[in-house]
Amino acid sequence: IGPTDWSCCLFCCNKTHKKVREMQNVCTTEACQTIKEAAESRCDERILHLLHGVNNELIAAEAKYHKSCFASYVSKSNLKHHAFREKDGESLYDKAFQELAKSISDGIARG
Repeated sequence: IGPTDWSCCLFCCNKTHKKVREMQNVCTTEACQTIKEAAESRCDERILHLLHGVNNELIAAEAKYHKSCFASYVSKSNLKHHAFREKDGESLYDKAFQELAKSISDGIARG
C-alpha cells in the first residue's frame, strides 16, 4: 500500500464524492471505534493497515471523510450484506441456492 493522502476521503480516496467536496474530520474516539469495527467486519485490509499505521489514532492523523462515504461504510445493513460474501468468490446466498436447487431436483427426480 502506498503513502496515504490524508487530505482525501478515508473511504473513497477522493477529494470529491458525487460532486460533494465538503469533508468531515474524524474527531471522536467513537467514530474511530466505529470505523475500526466496520473494517474488521468487512475484513478491509486497506483500512485496517491504515489504522495500524497510525496506531488507531485517526484524529491525530487528521483523517477526513465524506458524510455519505462514512454512512455507507459503517451502515449495519451494508455490513450484513457484506457478510454474505465468502471466500472463493461464492456468497452464502449462492451456496444456499445451490442446496435448495439440489433438494428440489432430488424431489422432482423421485416424483
